[in-house]
Amino acid sequence: MAKKRTTQDITKEQLQEFYWNRKLSMAQIGTQLGISPATVCYLLKDFYICKRNRSEAQILAIKEGHTVKTASGKNNPNYKGGSISQSGYIHKLLPNHPRANIAGYVCEHILIWEQANGRPLPDGWCIHHLNGIRKDNRPENLFALPRRSHHGYLVSQAERKRIRALESELKAIKAQGVFNG
Repeated sequence: MAKKRTTQDITKEQLQEFYWNRKLSMAQIGTQLGISPATVCYLLKDFYICKRNRSEAQILAIKEGHTVKTASGKNNPNYKGGSISQSGYIHKLLPNHPRANIAGYVCEHILIWEQANGRPLPDGWCIHHLNGIRKDNRPENLFALPRRSHHGYLVSQAERKRIRALESELKAIKAQGVFNG
């Protein structure tokens, strides 16, 4: 391993030589120069040296004998069975469900409501989260109503706050073992 250097000892030309001409990874450059890979990344940015795009980095990784995980969805080893949308709803991958979107995902709150009620959600209906928390898909927090009524069915902020407070109280009571319901 090379002796420890300060970043002032490293030139732009030297970094370009290692990164682009010799096609070394940031970790390999760090080992050669006695600095961390994070410092190499910082220096690339500081010297305005373009970094490799994803496919270039993957090709180099494969040449070095590393495995590259490019699988997506359920084929990806990190996949947990669903995703969270930008609007905050949890989605599950069920491509054969009648309410699945084009990618095959269904909102989890619909699935839970259907399971709890033993029937599919009627066409033109939607699910409302009573406490306003979109990730809280407990059956007691889900309320089905016609879509045209949903806009008029707004629970006020004060009511949502009270629902959350009551839920916290109930949780505390259950923790004390006083209530088993």
